[in-house]
Amino acid sequence: MSIIDEKKDKLDPTIWGRSADGSVVLREEVARAIRRKTRELVDGIPVRGAHLVGSITGYYYSPDSDLDINLVLDVSDELLLALRDRAKTKVNGQFVPGTKHPINFFVRNETPSLSAFDGVYDLKRDVWVKKPTDVGVDLFSIYDDFKQHLSELDAQIGEAWRSIIDLDKLKESLKYGGSREIYRKIKERLDDLDDAITSLVAEYDDVHQKRVEGFERQIELADRGLSPYPSLNVIPENIRYKVLERYHYVDFLKKLREVLESADGKIDTPQEVQDVRETLQMFPNKDHFAYGFITKALGGLRL
Repeated sequence: MSIIDEKKDKLDPTIWGRSADGSVVLREEVARAIRRKTRELVDGIPVRGAHLVGSITGYYYSPDSDLDINLVLDVSDELLLALRDRAKTKVNGQFVPGTKHPINFFVRNETPSLSAFDGVYDLKRDVWVKKPTDVGVDLFSIYDDFKQHLSELDAQIGEAWRSIIDLDKLKESLKYGGSREIYRKIKERLDDLDDAITSLVAEYDDVHQKRVEGFERQIELADRGLSPYPSLNVIPENIRYKVLERYHYVDFLKKLREVLESADGKIDTPQEVQDVRETLQMFPNKDHFAYGFITKALGGLRL
């Protein structure tokens, strides 16, 4: 799935085959699926360039790695936005037949810098523009560098859960004639919950922004032949992001961000608390270390 996964000894055989001369090429059934989805997306609009990029073009892939396809068009800004929305809502995420590999399109009017990718396959010419490399990172050799960071995130998630549990208990007390002091306590715990969620969202924004800035800086250096890294994907900002992605923090934090935005930047109503609760229950699945504690502590209570 990413450069911090274990290296495979060959390219994914469900995606790649060999031509008559022994060259590694896209399997014909995969190429057909991509062409069909491209037609569905662009609906007759001429495509100036089409490149397959991402982990599927290298040795650090998984059975559900995306097929990331950059389409280069020449359309108005308005149509470009409409096509991006169509890709996101109608086309992206559908699997290559017989696999768990989703096809995802990225539509643009300019050809992206190829130095941003470790492998690039030209779909129009059916040839490699940039052959795959075996550059990766051994996560287990650097894992200790991220323990503190992950622990801080877990502490904020734990604080959010404790706030929700306390809010449930306080709400229950009100049903049985609890004192007016309970309202003050509810306000305090709502503030604590809001602080925890705001902190988590700020962490996602920081990780995301630094990754974007890191890529932009290194692409500029790579285009000038000055990058100190064998691959842009191994820059520290991307490794940090990929570690959070590996342990399911990225999607979780994105969802929390959506919840906070819909709450206009502050969690302070019963529905917003419920939205936070449902998002927390998504992180990351029933196998997460906190799942048993969470389900037992909540006991079915709702604010």
